[in-house]
Amino acid sequence: MEEEILSRVPITSLRAVRYTCKRWNRLFKDGSFIKNHCDKEFLAIKGNGSKVCLMSINLHRNQPIKQIGKIKLRYTSRFIHCNGLVLCFLEEGNITRLVVWNPYLGQTRRVEPRSYGKKDKYGFGYDKNNNHKILRLIYDFMYNLTQEIYDLKSNSWKVLPTPSAIVPTYILGYPCVSVKGSSYFLAKERGDKAVEVVGKAFFLLGFDFTREAFGPRLELPYLSDVEDYKVLSALREEKLVVLLRGRSYTHEMEIWITDKVEPNTVSWNKFLAFNFATVTGFKYSVCVQRGFFVDEEKKVVVFSEMTAYGPHNETGGCIIREDGYLKKVDLGEEPSSDGPSVCSYYAPSVVQI
Repeated sequence: MEEEILSRVPITSLRAVRYTCKRWNRLFKDGSFIKNHCDKEFLAIKGNGSKVCLMSINLHRNQPIKQIGKIKLRYTSRFIHCNGLVLCFLEEGNITRLVVWNPYLGQTRRVEPRSYGKKDKYGFGYDKNNNHKILRLIYDFMYNLTQEIYDLKSNSWKVLPTPSAIVPTYILGYPCVSVKGSSYFLAKERGDKAVEVVGKAFFLLGFDFTREAFGPRLELPYLSDVEDYKVLSALREEKLVVLLRGRSYTHEMEIWITDKVEPNTVSWNKFLAFNFATVTGFKYSVCVQRGFFVDEEKKVVVFSEMTAYGPHNETGGCIIREDGYLKKVDLGEEPSSDGPSVCSYYAPSVVQI
C-alpha cells in the first residue's frame, strides 16, 4: 500500500519525498520502483541556448509538455543521455568541455579530457557491469582516427586500438543515440585523402562499451540519398528510432523503429509515414534535425520545432498522427540559434556521479 501511494507522487517531487525517512530512501534506490513510476509518467530532455531542461510529457493534458527543471550551462545544444545521466558539451572558445549531469539527484561532474578539441565526436553508454563510459573520437585533418574512452568509475582515460577497416566519418549535426547501453552513430564511408566514396549510402555503427569496440556496418531501413535527411532518436533507450525524409523540396517522411538492435545486428519496422505539408495545410515547416520523439502506444510523433510560414515566424513544437491529426504545443521558451534538441523518455536514475 505504501509503495502504491508513493508511486502516485509526481516525478518532480521524488527527490524531496525520498529523504523523508530511511525506509523510503531505500525504496527509491530500487530500480524496479523507479521503472514502475516512469511507466505512469515520462520525461524528456530539451536543450535550448544556455540551458538543458527537463520536460514533463503527458499527452492527455491540454498542454502536454511542461518544463519542470533545468541546469544553466554555457554550451551548444549538444548533449547525450543514457540511463538517467546526461552528458553535456560546454563550448569555451575553441575548446569543448564535458559535464555529466544527473537531473534526478541534482548532481554534476566535470570530466577533463586528455586534450581539448571542438570537433571531436562522443558516445555515452555503459558496460555489462553498469559502469558508465564516455567514448571520444578524435579526427585529424586527414580523418585519421584516435579513439579514447573514459570510465566514470575509475575516473581515468585510456586510448583504444584504431579500427583497421575503412574509418567512417560521423556526420556533423547528427548526435549519437544510446540504446541498451550502446552508442549508435550515423556514418558514411570515406576513401583515400578523406574523399567521400561516391554511391555509398549512409549507415549506422554501434559501439559496444563492454567490448570497447565498434560492431559491423548496420543498414538503415532502405538505401538513402546523400541529400536525404536522416535523424536518430530512441524509444525508452530500448529501441532505436530513425526519421527518413526525402530531399529538401519534398515533405514525405517515414519513421522506423527497431524490433531488434545490438551493435552487431539491427532490424526495422515502419512506424509512421506522412506528408508534413498535407498534415499542416502547407502552413508550417518542421526542422527535423532539431529533435523528435515518438509514443509507440499512441502512435504519434512529437517534433520540437515547427515554424509558421510568413512574417511572424511563429515557432513551437507539434504532435502529429498518421491520420492527419496535428496539435501545436508550447515548449516553454523560444529556440536558440542552435535550436532545441529533445531526447525521448528520460528516466530518473540513482547512479552516483
